[in-house]
Amino acid sequence: MQFEIAHGGPSYSFENWDDLIALLRKEASYWEWLGGDHTNPNGAGRSIRDQWSSMISTAIERQNRGSNIGEAHQIVSDLISGSLPHHEGEVGALILDIRSQVGEAEAAWAAAFATSRISLEQVRSPVALRGVMLTAFPDFREAASLETRLRQERANYRNSLRSAMQSVQAFQAESEDDWHALLGRARGLGMRVLRHSRDRWNESGRLWSKRADDAVASIRNTENTYSQFMQLRAPVDYWTGKSTDHSTQKATAYENLRNYFIGLTLLLLAAFVSAGCLVVSVHDAENEPVALYVLISAGLAVLSTIGFWIGRLLTKLYLSQHHLKTDADERATMIKTYLALTEKGAASDADKQIILGALFRPTADGIVRDDGPPDIALQSIAARMLSGKE
Repeated sequence: MQFEIAHGGPSYSFENWDDLIALLRKEASYWEWLGGDHTNPNGAGRSIRDQWSSMISTAIERQNRGSNIGEAHQIVSDLISGSLPHHEGEVGALILDIRSQVGEAEAAWAAAFATSRISLEQVRSPVALRGVMLTAFPDFREAASLETRLRQERANYRNSLRSAMQSVQAFQAESEDDWHALLGRARGLGMRVLRHSRDRWNESGRLWSKRADDAVASIRNTENTYSQFMQLRAPVDYWTGKSTDHSTQKATAYENLRNYFIGLTLLLLAAFVSAGCLVVSVHDAENEPVALYVLISAGLAVLSTIGFWIGRLLTKLYLSQHHLKTDADERATMIKTYLALTEKGAASDADKQIILGALFRPTADGIVRDDGPPDIALQSIAARMLSGKE
């Protein structure tokens, strides 16, 4: 569908209700300023704004009912007849120009007069007269705009002059007060100057004394911190070195332990295989060599006991190095922590006692001192076997 806006406006065409509703909403946004406190002459501003809202609501209602798009001609009849302003029409463009160049109040009266919502008898104020005159004589817009700017400039000039006069009066009053105050202070100026000089020298002396005390305290604090740092730095280096040594010995002990158990396993396997072969070779069903069997069993038991006792000792040596390395790391870490607290001034004498107590505590190496070799005497083995003890 296509329609043409009255009074020289453009032509619009649309195929469905959505296009028409979008067109009406866009155009209504140009006239939302109407209907305010100063833009509603005799209710004309609100009437124009409400008429746009009514057209949009009617179009939405027709769309929801599924009406034919041809019925849109009835909705836009006010645009076609010119009773509503359009921003691209002659009347609408004129109203918007008046608004931008003169003001919204004059533009509202111009809109009401151009759409025949008011008559000349209702024009009773200068603002209304300017709006109507600018509608009837558009060429006066520049003059009205110039008048508005001149009026604003005059108001600004008056305000500036009034502000300048007030500043001058305030300055004069302040100058008089200052002069009287200066005369009043002149009598005791000499004594105040002397007292001020004396107080300033005393304050300077106190300030320099305080700075000297603070400097001495800072130097002593730095000296104490450095002394503690140097005293504890040697233990840090010592325990760090001990940790490195124990780590190396731990690796060596682990290698020895692993190689020993591999060799012991192979030796025991070879011994048991050899013993088995010997037993099979001398086996005689009629004349069993019982003494030989006992001797072979005892030898294998003694060999296994000695092998596992040595392996147990090697295991303890490995665990001892592990414990010593852990202990050295803990001591070095505690000393470093105390040094950090000392540097920040957060360490106390109680903390120092804790650190010293931890440094000089006994060190456990993980080895039981009273361990001895197993009793491998034949009578002892037989006695344990007969008594059921391990």
